[in-house]
Amino acid sequence: MRTIKSQTAIDGIVEKYPRYIRDQLSIISKVQASYTKTELEQALSCCIGRELYSANDFRDTLEYLRQKEPAAFAVDIRLPIKYSIVRAEIRPLSAYSMMPEGGGLQ
Repeated sequence: MRTIKSQTAIDGIVEKYPRYIRDQLSIISKVQASYTKTELEQALSCCIGRELYSANDFRDTLEYLRQKEPAAFAVDIRLPIKYSIVRAEIRPLSAYSMMPEGGGLQ
């Protein structure tokens, strides 16, 4: 059963690539097996919102959205004690605005 969004996307693809509709639908069919329904719906909404009516754009959007998800683990990073005492020098902004004029940092 097709949704309104999927029908909109298919209509856009048919309009843009009438001679290559079989190839376009084949790519979409292959991609469906690798992603969840939620991921497919997110990518579909994204593509329709940006008027990206291409199977390759749909596939690329799916890959982008999957990479964009945050990592499922957190790493606790500890610096050695000898580096924990290092502090960055705080300079006024005027020191940086003088640099293009030939003024140096002090």
